[in-house]
Amino acid sequence: MLQHLFFLLAQCARSFAGPTNYVTATNSIPVSVAEADLDGVNGLDIVVANSGTDNVGVLLNNANVDGVPGFDIVVANSGTDNVGVLSGNGAGRFAAQQTFSTGVGSKPMSVFVADVTGAGGNLDIVVANSGTDNVGILMGNGAGGFVLQTPISTGGGSKPMSVFVTNVNGGGGNLDIVVANSGTDNVGVIIANAMGGGFLPQVPYSTGVGSKPMSVYVTDLNAATNPDIVVANSGTDNVGVLLNTGVITGIFLPQVVYATGAGSKPMSVFVADLDGANNPDIVVANSGTDNVGVLLSNGAGTFAAQQTFSTGAGSKPMSVYVDNVGGTLRVDIAVANSGTNNVGVLLNNGAGVFAAQVTYATGLTPMSVATADLDGDTDLDIVVANRGTNNVGVFKNNGDGTFTAEVTYTTGDSSAPMSVFLANVDGVNGPDIIVANSGTNNVGVLLNNGGGTFATQVTYATGAGS
Repeated sequence: MLQHLFFLLAQCARSFAGPTNYVTATNSIPVSVAEADLDGVNGLDIVVANSGTDNVGVLLNNANVDGVPGFDIVVANSGTDNVGVLSGNGAGRFAAQQTFSTGVGSKPMSVFVADVTGAGGNLDIVVANSGTDNVGILMGNGAGGFVLQTPISTGGGSKPMSVFVTNVNGGGGNLDIVVANSGTDNVGVIIANAMGGGFLPQVPYSTGVGSKPMSVYVTDLNAATNPDIVVANSGTDNVGVLLNTGVITGIFLPQVVYATGAGSKPMSVFVADLDGANNPDIVVANSGTDNVGVLLSNGAGTFAAQQTFSTGAGSKPMSVYVDNVGGTLRVDIAVANSGTNNVGVLLNNGAGVFAAQVTYATGLTPMSVATADLDGDTDLDIVVANRGTNNVGVFKNNGDGTFTAEVTYTTGDSSAPMSVFLANVDGVNGPDIIVANSGTNNVGVLLNNGGGTFATQVTYATGAGS
């Protein structure tokens, strides 16, 4: 079994065609999409998680990939053990995929995009390869091409599931790698070698026997200027916090765990200041106990016992998002309740206490939720992905934290949308909708017409069987 990290250096610029569908390979399987400005320039980029064949795609603003305005697509193809690059022409069209191997049987599960080499600010891709127990790096020079280089192991049987890139040790501004290894019950820290380039071997930190860490988030929890680690341990029903010692080599204290409740099965975590105390608090979606958990910071990187807020019997919350939907300058919680076919809104009453959930009916089996100002009135609206009814639902904010009835937009027969995120991908009319359609093997883009209505979906294929 391969256990290594790949470095792929950019080779060349691209010329662009204008197709509508772009094959990445048979059985590439997308199931999740996210939007964020990953590189700090030229707007928001797109991240796509393809769970059917365990891969993730990233649609990046190509000013940082090949130097041409518009978006490029970078996708991790677990079925064919490679990363594909589809270069854009700046008008929402993409050229045929070029692939770069991540190793036989690598099954890439997660990607993170950042300049990990520090070479001219060029965008690199970090890939968690669960099948070959390694983290791969595709290193670029801004021209859109990549070259395979040296691998770094995450340990035999580690099955890395989630990766996060940041400077954990303050060493010269170099970016380091943190990875959640579900197979070996640890988080791995891979420090950049400031002296000789590349990366030092992984240092693992235990998350507990049987913990099965599924998600990792890295941020400064105790105002010590050094990022700490938060991890969702689905197998042991807790959230783990590993504080940074501040040592230049990037050393973390043993995990301190905070229970999320017996049988809670936390699947993801979100960190935000919930009580206005200027300290990061933790929010977790507990799919097994039908609630969201809030762990308020005590101000020194420790947390109070979890407070839970019900999402309803049988709700099975699968996705949680924290933002100011109530317009009160306090952040609120929106949650997709897959078991009861609704989206829940829990308004923040202050001090990190939330009002009882108010629900809004969705289509069948909502799997993901996101918020943004869709209609330009400064209030945050809600979008959900309804897997069971093959559509996305839009809820407009009335301006007081209540919402209109859902308006749906089809994602296609048998599309089974799994995840939805929002960003202004075309630069006009506000945030657009990007959705991962697991049933029809594509990613859909619904452009904002202005006023919070959306055009018919345009799809981009991710491969047969996806």
